[in-house]
Amino acid sequence: MKQIFILSILINLFFFQSYSQTDKNEINDNLYYSALALALDSSANYYQNINSNKDLYNVIVEYNQLMTVDLPTTIREFSIRYLNYNELKIEYDNRKKSFPIIRIHPIVNEKGILKIAFTDYWISFEKDIINYGLEGGCIIEFTFNCESGLFENSGVDFWGI
Repeated sequence: MKQIFILSILINLFFFQSYSQTDKNEINDNLYYSALALALDSSANYYQNINSNKDLYNVIVEYNQLMTVDLPTTIREFSIRYLNYNELKIEYDNRKKSFPIIRIHPIVNEKGILKIAFTDYWISFEKDIINYGLEGGCIIEFTFNCESGLFENSGVDFWGI
């Protein structure tokens, strides 16, 4: 029964609800939005003292028509661009060097905990073939609070190479 309940929530998230970028109450109901906001905040805090060539506040997220289509281009102080394969190629051609992107993975249900993974890559192109250099990432976890009727953040786990 619990699996059917979780499955019905996931179906609602993917197929039946439409999220407006301008209505904050609606966008905050989107777990992908909540997870992205937490991932960006957590990454900025985690990497702030590490000397990196990454701009933590101007990020590129790999476009995915199921997960990124309705996400905003600004979350607090973060500026986000969602680029598809062709746009990534153009970006690479303009920069003439590898650059970091974030890939958002589908929601996974593990024993009642919803997890959304974010993978950090440095990408480059060779003869129009994209190369992904794995850097690390994080997993954002949500548990359902029966009293409030909402999913709440229950953890942020970083991993890296």
